[in-house]
Amino acid sequence: MVRNILHLYAGINNGDYQQAVHDFATQVEEESKNIISEMIDTPILLGVSMSSVMSKSIEDIIFISTLIFWAIFGKDYKEMWTEPELSMEDDGTVRLTLQQKFCLFCAEESKLTHEHFGIFTPGEVLAAIFKGILQALQDYVGNEYNVIARETKCFVRGDPHGEITILLKPREQDLQEE
Repeated sequence: MVRNILHLYAGINNGDYQQAVHDFATQVEEESKNIISEMIDTPILLGVSMSSVMSKSIEDIIFISTLIFWAIFGKDYKEMWTEPELSMEDDGTVRLTLQQKFCLFCAEESKLTHEHFGIFTPGEVLAAIFKGILQALQDYVGNEYNVIARETKCFVRGDPHGEITILLKPREQDLQEE
C-alpha cells in the first residue's frame, strides 16, 4: 500500500520519488501527531486509555516504543524489529535506535533503486510515523523535547539492515542553537 502511495505521489511530482517521499512523510508525520493526540485519552481496551501507560520518565521510552510496535505491527513485531536501544548524550539529547530485520516498505521492491530516492528513502515515511507519535506523546506528558527521526540505514542503499534513529532534543538546547 505504501509503495502504491509513493508511486501516486511520484506521479504528482513528475516522477520525482525523492520529492514523493518527502511530501508523503511530511503528511504522515502530521497525521500521526493528530491521530495520537485524539486517541490518547480515549478508552481502547476494557476502558483503559493510552494515557494510563504514558510516562514522563524518559527511561520508559523503551516500554512505550515496544508498545507502539505491538500496536502498529501486532504480536509478531519481533520478527521485524530488534529490541530498541536507548542512550543519553552529554548534551541531554536522548537517542533511540530502532533496527529493522526487513523493511515493510521496500521488501521485494525491485523496480526502484537508491538513485530514484536520493537522500529520501521509503523508510523516511516510517521514521515520520514514529516522529509524529513520539512528539505527540512527549507533548502530552509535558516533556520539553523536539523529536527528530531519520532513517539512518536502508536496504535500498545496500545496508545489511534498516535503522531509524530518533533524537529527543531538549527544547531549551534547540533555542540556544538558533
